[in-house]
Amino acid sequence: MSGVTVVCRDWVGSDTKGHICGQPVADGIKRCAKHQAAEIARVTKALQADRERAARADASWRARNAAKVPGWRVQLERAEAEYARRTQSVVTDRAAVGGSMHPSIVRAQRSSLSDSNVARVVELERIIKRLKADLARMKGAQS
Repeated sequence: MSGVTVVCRDWVGSDTKGHICGQPVADGIKRCAKHQAAEIARVTKALQADRERAARADASWRARNAAKVPGWRVQLERAEAEYARRTQSVVTDRAAVGGSMHPSIVRAQRSSLSDSNVARVVELERIIKRLKADLARMKGAQS
């Protein structure tokens, strides 16, 4: 791009009577120093406003849900206990598995792989993940 002068393309003035800035710019920058500083200030202000909005929303969420924490802990313990029960090995005696098995062992193994059990295990995983995330979010305020 030798010989080509790159100029600032920011619009100066009103919509009807304005014009393009036209000041020469450095390589790789699309704005002159004045408009670059203005853009940086605008973006910084917007980021600060977003951070403040997020902090207010988080504080509001914590205030609304502070009373629910003991219930969440109980739900988490119950969900983890049910998850452990549903995912544990059906038969703890490895010698009893394989070959010709007793019909009760076969039924127990099949029931652990039933669609309803698998669906409930997936649902429990989702519940546990959500409860842990909520408790960690609430704990983050106390740290």
